[in-house]
Amino acid sequence: MFIQFTASLFPVFLNSMLLVFGQESNDLPEGAASSRICQGSNMGFSLSGSSQDQYDFYRQRYTNCKYVDGNLEITYLDGTGNWDLSFLESIEEKQGLMELGFKNLQEIMNGTVYINNNNLLCYASTIRWEDINPTVTRHVRMSIDSSVYNRRCGECHGSCYNENTGSRHCWGEGPEMCQILNHGPACSQTCTDRCFGTDPSQCCHPQCAAGCRGPKSTDCYACKSLVNDGECVSSCPADKVYNQQNELEIQENVEGKYCMVHFVWTTVHHNC
Repeated sequence: MFIQFTASLFPVFLNSMLLVFGQESNDLPEGAASSRICQGSNMGFSLSGSSQDQYDFYRQRYTNCKYVDGNLEITYLDGTGNWDLSFLESIEEKQGLMELGFKNLQEIMNGTVYINNNNLLCYASTIRWEDINPTVTRHVRMSIDSSVYNRRCGECHGSCYNENTGSRHCWGEGPEMCQILNHGPACSQTCTDRCFGTDPSQCCHPQCAAGCRGPKSTDCYACKSLVNDGECVSSCPADKVYNQQNELEIQENVEGKYCMVHFVWTTVHHNC
């Protein structure tokens, strides 16, 4: 089983992330004791060092590994390098991931989704992926070329039915796993991007990512570009501006700012 996300939003932010989920230690098959077992991790979205440091750590830990005791997490490999993940090919899975469970995932910016050889995964085909990554032409790619038993999946809960799409969308079993739609048919035709309701007045600000709680640039769940004093903006205030009395004269802007990137726990912030 292999699940890949190349993304920059997992509300709040997920930056060029790839996840491969391993099985629990008590589910390892017979014969695992005589093979190379690698210790999994439970670091979530925490970041330590650069993307190259992350990659070197993964390559050292999982090369020639056959079984993973715990979760296999590959995170924060950004677009600065050509990451060769072929060292993961030796890892075998018996059980696989049965439900995605990403009920809070609402946007993947500039990325796509690839799901390969997970015969036991349910509900992935019910997800309206074009609501999550609308900027790419192929929103999701699923392929199964394994002869392993395919699990029979039930339907999404009845409460997951969406009148605008005429279908049920869910991340897993139960009413709490319904997919939240806030793009495309879930919005008024007057909305150019996301929304917080179906009325024409309930469109999110163009600088919002993942959705919003209101129409203003301060109501966004996350920002597409930059944050300036709690407001989503496309650029920071310039450090120099034209004099309002004399447009031929350039003067210092007391409110001018530069873009800064810093990490707070698991979130990448691009601030002015």
